Formats: sequence, C-alpha cells, structure tokens
Amino acid sequence: GRGLFWSVEFVKNKETKEMYPSTCSFIDSVIKECIERGVVIYPGSKGTADGICGDHVIIAPPYTITEDELVFIVDTLKIAIDTVFKSIQELA
Repeated sequence: GRGLFWSVEFVKNKETKEMYPSTCSFIDSVIKECIERGVVIYPGSKGTADGICGDHVIIAPPYTITEDELVFIVDTLKIAIDTVFKSIQELA
C-alpha cells in the first residue's frame, strides 16, 4: 500500500489460498488480541473473498505517527496473529 492505509489479508494456506472457515472467527480473535495490547485495527468485511469466507484487517494510522509507534503497531499485530494462530492449531 501507499500512504498509511494498509490492508492485510489472511489465508489458511498461502499456496492454495485456502481461507479460514467463517465459523473460525479468526479475524475477530486477532482484533481482540490487538485491542488487549493497546492497538486498534479495523476489521475488513466478512466474506471478502467469496461473500462467505475471507478475512482481512485494515491498518490506518495517522500521518503524524512516529517510527516507534509504527513499529509498536506492527509488532503488536504480529504477536496477535501468532497468538491466534497457535490457539487455532491447538484446537485442530
């Protein structure tokens, strides 16, 4: 993305582009983890891929963000994704 408005799409399998099932609540869990750590991200519309499945988030920090704040957002999002992914793997 250009500027400071980015979208990140999540798939279960990068090679096949298989999506997480809509019942998984993957993106809701990622957003919850981010908020608990002090970062607010926007959920993308449910079913962005086929009207049923497909997960993404939108990151839209202000133009006045500092490099340290941006690093904090990215690090927090990564931790949230890793945490949710681990919990999904444990359920499988």
